[in-house]
Amino acid sequence: MRRRLWSTILELDLQSTIDSGSPPMIPLEECDIGTAANSDDEHLVDADGRALSQSPEVFTDMSVALILRESFPIRLTIAKFLNNVQNKGSYRETLRLHALHVPFFGAALTEPAYAFSRKTGVEMALKTYYAARPRAAPVQISPGFPISPNENRFSGADHYARLSITGGGFFRYITHLATVLVALELHSQLQEDIAIGLPAARPDLINVLQDAKLWSLQRVEAGDTNAKGYIIAVALCANVDALLQSVRTDDRERHVVDAAIEAGRRCVEILKRSAGDITAEVYPADEDQLGPHAAEEEWDAIQGIFYDFTNIDSVLGFDAGSEQVPDPFG
Repeated sequence: MRRRLWSTILELDLQSTIDSGSPPMIPLEECDIGTAANSDDEHLVDADGRALSQSPEVFTDMSVALILRESFPIRLTIAKFLNNVQNKGSYRETLRLHALHVPFFGAALTEPAYAFSRKTGVEMALKTYYAARPRAAPVQISPGFPISPNENRFSGADHYARLSITGGGFFRYITHLATVLVALELHSQLQEDIAIGLPAARPDLINVLQDAKLWSLQRVEAGDTNAKGYIIAVALCANVDALLQSVRTDDRERHVVDAAIEAGRRCVEILKRSAGDITAEVYPADEDQLGPHAAEEEWDAIQGIFYDFTNIDSVLGFDAGSEQVPDPFG
């Protein structure tokens, strides 16, 4: 029981570290607690009071916790590396840990030295997205029950797919981040193709980006009041669509913003239906919150609201590793 409690405490500390960006409070080297037994909660001991343990192949109440315990040391090391306030860490350490490639993703789009991070980032983004959205995977899964009226049928055992729609926190964030990375890779590929001829795009990346619109809209329909995810997904799709059609830069920006405004209007209607009569007091019927006239008058302001899709730092929300570009292995 003590080992089970300590495993829970360590996991909570690690999750708190990731959420807050602070160093871990309990260093692993100061913990000498062994691994808990693989047994169900009601079968901790036998009739003689001796601890019971099933073989690792037997699934019990502790199976998932034991799998997490095995990966805990490397996850703790990654968290320490990520939250080190004294230095940002070297690219060599990133390669050793084989994690945290996203901060170098922006530099990888222009610097061959970071090509591995670009390749790994895209691969992990696709795997992450397919885990949350099996319908978008190249190989379709067996049909199951529908998640929403607009959804294809999922496997009944795929609870994570449901959590990606109804859950919050990292259930939402990691799928959204995967979408953004896919969009950045598409944007970069299309920009490179434009320079040498007609633009083309990987069908699997296009499929993920299109499905992301449905996923983010389903989150709003399921009760998520944060409409930014859907607006961003629509804007990302509009940007890629404009690049595929070789639209001029000025017209492309207008196309992206118009698509985002329309997405915002659609979310407002969904939220109004969800809130019922309460929204009538918040959004008066005679007030056009996202009308075309407002969009024309506030064009300059609107440009500042949405991402600059040609700026990697703007899309990712942080410095994408430009400081490390001169010396990736320093």
